[in-house]
Amino acid sequence: FFLFASVSPHPSRLFILIFSFVLPLFFCSSSSHFYLHFKCTQFNMSMLSGEEAAPLMKERAGSLKGSAGDANKVVKAIASNPVYTSDEALKESDRKAVEQALSTVKEAAIDGAVGTLSVDEVDVLMKYIYKLLAGCEIESKVLFKWHAALMKKGGTGSITRVLLDKRTV
Repeated sequence: FFLFASVSPHPSRLFILIFSFVLPLFFCSSSSHFYLHFKCTQFNMSMLSGEEAAPLMKERAGSLKGSAGDANKVVKAIASNPVYTSDEALKESDRKAVEQALSTVKEAAIDGAVGTLSVDEVDVLMKYIYKLLAGCEIESKVLFKWHAALMKKGGTGSITRVLLDKRTV
């Protein structure tokens, strides 16, 4: 711990290291006893290779194009089955497909579409919103409306889970 703190050029890395192991720990109540529950699912690091991910990404892009305009279908298509891969070219093509699909949704339909999502789906969609905010052609105002709707549904815990998740979209 001390060695990492002295070697790390950024103190924020220490903060992230500490909280990436502390935040998944939740105290759960069982009758009068408290016990420590470790949520292992956050550390599932299953990444697909480019060859494995390519057909899944192609299928996903097709479903996104097919659901264009219908807010509920677009949101479910984006959030239900994320493909985690280390291939940057596939990630970029997926980002473009998600960007096009989100741009077809009318702003008035955003809250209703987000309301149908589970917590895990909110987290996945939040990952895409952050990725799109980093650089895209969609107006930031629209992305911030998506972000506000996702925050209303998932709370600040969603942001924490997204920022600490090692899997990126």
